Amino acid sequence: VYIIFFLFFISYTNNISYMGKDTFIPGFYSNSTIREIIKPNIKNNNLNFCANYWITDKGDTYGCAHNYVVFYEKYFRKFLNKNINLLEIGIAAGSSLKMWNSWFDRATIYAIDNNINCSKVCNDYKNIHLIIQDIKTYNTNIKFDIIIDDGCHLASFIISAFNTLWSNIKKGGFYVIEDIQACKSDNYIKTNLKAMNIPINFDNIKNNSREILDDFLKNISNFKDTNVTIHNKIVFIQKI
Repeated sequence: VYIIFFLFFISYTNNISYMGKDTFIPGFYSNSTIREIIKPNIKNNNLNFCANYWITDKGDTYGCAHNYVVFYEKYFRKFLNKNINLLEIGIAAGSSLKMWNSWFDRATIYAIDNNINCSKVCNDYKNIHLIIQDIKTYNTNIKFDIIIDDGCHLASFIISAFNTLWSNIKKGGFYVIEDIQACKSDNYIKTNLKAMNIPINFDNIKNNSREILDDFLKNISNFKDTNVTIHNKIVFIQKI
């Protein structure tokens, strides 16, 4: 059992190349191979336990160990035991989706990714719905309590996704942007642009930079219906 688990962990972490404590080159490109973590489903009220059980970097142990669960526990505990809709941008190996399923008792979970290989994960979960599509062309009438952007972490894509989906957030709901530190790195930006066959030039680097993202967050913080809270590497935008 331990050998099998170790092999799954190695397969998962092989999708990520690290450049230091807080900066990494993404490994889940549009045609990358997906290696799903297969383990028995669980239910647990400790979100950090769920995050680590499914080997996600949202907990305090694996990958970059962002420990976002501290903030998720704070903001999202009110949604426990309620029928909610959650959308996550970025499917990857499906581990985050399984984490949410393990923590929320009655959530309908949606996830979108442009990697066709992601369609193979979470097939045994009736409440997890996968959408293989570019977020820029996604259109839905579903109203969400929670939307989490864990996509490519580039400013122009973050802004486009927000503008596409903000109207789908329910009053009192949250739009979350993870890993906002990633676009501080020109190397990170260039690697993503190259993977997406986007020209690597001054304008494209600048338009996907943290400077552009910070300006955007400052602007929407002035909206009457938003409450923006930045916690170092993660942003919570509540519709009020």
